[in-house]
Amino acid sequence: MQELQTIAQQTLDALKAAGASDAQVTVTRHEQDEFTAEAGKLTLLRSTRAGGVSMKALVDGRKGVSTLNSLDAADIEQAAQECVQSAQGATPDKAEQIAPLTENGDFSSGVLSPDRETLFARTAEFLADVAREFPTISLESVTADYGHETAVVMNTHGVCFTDESGAYGFGAMFSAKEGADTSSFNNIGVSLEKLDEPFLRIGNHRLQLAQSAASVHTVPFGEKLVGTVVLTPECFGELLSEAVGTFCGDSAILDGTSPWKDKLGQAVAAPLLTVRCAPHDPRVVCGERICEGYRAQDADVIREGVLAHFLLSQYAANKTGHPRFPNGGENLIVEGGEEPLDKLIAGIERGLLVGRFSGGAPGGNGDFSGVAKNSFLIEHGQLTHAVSETMIAGNLAELLQNIRALSAETLFDGNVVLPYAVADGVTIS
Repeated sequence: MQELQTIAQQTLDALKAAGASDAQVTVTRHEQDEFTAEAGKLTLLRSTRAGGVSMKALVDGRKGVSTLNSLDAADIEQAAQECVQSAQGATPDKAEQIAPLTENGDFSSGVLSPDRETLFARTAEFLADVAREFPTISLESVTADYGHETAVVMNTHGVCFTDESGAYGFGAMFSAKEGADTSSFNNIGVSLEKLDEPFLRIGNHRLQLAQSAASVHTVPFGEKLVGTVVLTPECFGELLSEAVGTFCGDSAILDGTSPWKDKLGQAVAAPLLTVRCAPHDPRVVCGERICEGYRAQDADVIREGVLAHFLLSQYAANKTGHPRFPNGGENLIVEGGEEPLDKLIAGIERGLLVGRFSGGAPGGNGDFSGVAKNSFLIEHGQLTHAVSETMIAGNLAELLQNIRALSAETLFDGNVVLPYAVADGVTIS
């Protein structure tokens, strides 16, 4: 860490020598060990080491930025000069800012010393477990890794943060095959601090494999209707992230395109929905600790249906007069409801359990349309057949308003905490 601090200070010195009036730098070093399997067999073991520097310079309100994948002194010197030259040619903007000194700190999280032997054993165990329990599943790729990162953030106002973190990662992409028939691909992934459980038992892994195995033979949905969907935690998280980014992010608020631009403090979602971005939640593995030169803090985006914050950077906050969001907007946390999933499904006469949404980015107004993948027909309160290429369409703002239930079951994969969500008003065809 001391070496990175020295590099950070040298980078600041280089930026000031080149003409920066204010500057901020982030220096990182990342080490990763990775196991890879293809077609159910371990094929690769590799270790990688990388370092990099990102820098921001201000010259009389003009901004320049530069990044490089090197910690070499000569490379940093050149990048610093280019960064300042970029700033000198930019248009002045009073909203540009380097974080003031509010506090400094040293952070450490996760597992800092890996157990490579157990990681390898758990990966081999997963391959064997899937082959035994799900013979129709084809594991197209499996990756298990351990990543260790150190970072230093420093600026010309005296800010100095250090952060050291380490975590295991596991992910797989797969489909099911029976003769000439095959299901749509699916994927799983988690971040972990411990290796005390088989990978098959973590998160929704077993359930997702079982659903893929059941999706080889499908039926058409059979009609077009505006009805009820049950979004799996994975699908709910994807659509929720799209909604938050589309309605609350920098560009949407700066450009004035967000339908929520004038709705701070007003209801934008069902009262049962509270959405937090919470890197400090104990269920999050190695959450963000430093954001834009400040200590990252947990915060609500939506609180009991009411819009609590926009997800604004310091620049966008300065431009609009709204508060800066105190973290980078990751690690979505939505707590579950009181009723289990099977009881929620029992109350649906006809609808769709949506496992994955395959479609383009939503429009600026939140309109979305795409194919429901790994999805199942709900009839008379029961999950029945997997469905083929069924379309779903709607509007993300309306979807959040039309959520009528959240399941008691939640998925926490080390990055997010999410339940199943039941929503009305979605076009299914």
